[in-house]
Amino acid sequence: MSMSQREVIWDSINYLIDDMPGDKYEQLVELIRSLDSLKATFTVIAGKWDDQERNCKYCEDFDTLAQAIEAYDKVSGYPWAFIEYQGRVLELWDKGAHPLR
Repeated sequence: MSMSQREVIWDSINYLIDDMPGDKYEQLVELIRSLDSLKATFTVIAGKWDDQERNCKYCEDFDTLAQAIEAYDKVSGYPWAFIEYQGRVLELWDKGAHPLR
């Protein structure tokens, strides 16, 4: 089983700061966690309508837009689907469609 990129980074950080005094280590860990919480998150949400109400059937977060678009393509057959980023809904055009052509 391979390690995730996050696990590799944390292992590297822990190795580099192993001899750091406890209070400084805790401060650094807290700063790293703060940075991690600021990372981009793309949420793919899709579902169907039940009595004119949205019924969410799929919702998943992704670290990159490319991952989110790949997931969106898989659920785009639902009556409604979208990608959300920082509280905004991204408008997606069908592959091959271009707004200026």
